Amino acid sequence: MAQQNLPSNDPIIQITLQYPDNVSIPPSGSDTKVYRGTVILKNISQLPLLTSSVKITLDDSLMGYDVTLWDDNAKRPIDTADLPIGALGVGKSNSADFLFRVSRTWPKPPAQSGPNMTFHVMPSYEIKHEVVDGFASETKVVVAESNSLGGGQNWTTNPPNWSTQPNPADPLIALEQGFFGTLVSSTTGWNQGYTATPRIYVASHLKVTNKAPVPITSFKYQIGVDDQLTNYDVKCLGEQGPWGQATVSRDLGPIAPGATTDEYAYWIAVFHLDGADMAPETKPAFLQVAPWYTVEYQRGDSMNLSIPVST
Repeated sequence: MAQQNLPSNDPIIQITLQYPDNVSIPPSGSDTKVYRGTVILKNISQLPLLTSSVKITLDDSLMGYDVTLWDDNAKRPIDTADLPIGALGVGKSNSADFLFRVSRTWPKPPAQSGPNMTFHVMPSYEIKHEVVDGFASETKVVVAESNSLGGGQNWTTNPPNWSTQPNPADPLIALEQGFFGTLVSSTTGWNQGYTATPRIYVASHLKVTNKAPVPITSFKYQIGVDDQLTNYDVKCLGEQGPWGQATVSRDLGPIAPGATTDEYAYWIAVFHLDGADMAPETKPAFLQVAPWYTVEYQRGDSMNLSIPVST
């Protein structure tokens, strides 16, 4: 048996084909020969595959002979082999076998010059990925008597803090978060309790890029806000009310390969807790982003491997 990796720019899987290295035209007095091949899928990404499969078709340059896939149970040729591979964990691989037959179609085929056959392999797979812990960017919250009103300062654009995660680089997406590095609030007269409409609130933004050459079927993310303040609370608002939410979520739908979404604005405000002291504070707040997405990918064209057929 010979073995060869099929060329692909797929960031998720590697396909290896095992095939007989002695495929030959049936000799005189024999009409058919049946061979076995194996396709191996390996998950080379950092994401588990929920399902995976391949479709295989064949063609050839033979005259007077034909190469077809073979169903040994029904004892008949088939046009396409549908091979389920199944779930694949990170770095894991699995395989499936298929049969093909070389058969005589003419009574006296002519002499062949460089005959060959070609395997066409089309993979498909599904991913459902959720970053449970999310990514966090840190902002400073200044609550002081000297601040007559409040707002935001030190606008910052950066990716979330990937270094806090066990696997810092997401293999499919890149996030860009824009926010004020400092939130400023007065100790008095501003956002007493979770008012329906705060007097002062500041915008932040988030956008996502599909950095892989495969489409993301659907993309959602949740934005959470947490803080270490004693007398105040940092809350957020999406495109619509109400105020005083710990989290907001957004459904962006599909994202094409290489595409970047529009900026999504969400809003941040600092609320004074009912009954708490109105004392100056300078502590951090954390803007947390938890994305989840699905990929349902089926390659539109095939990866091909041609091998010689001996005469």
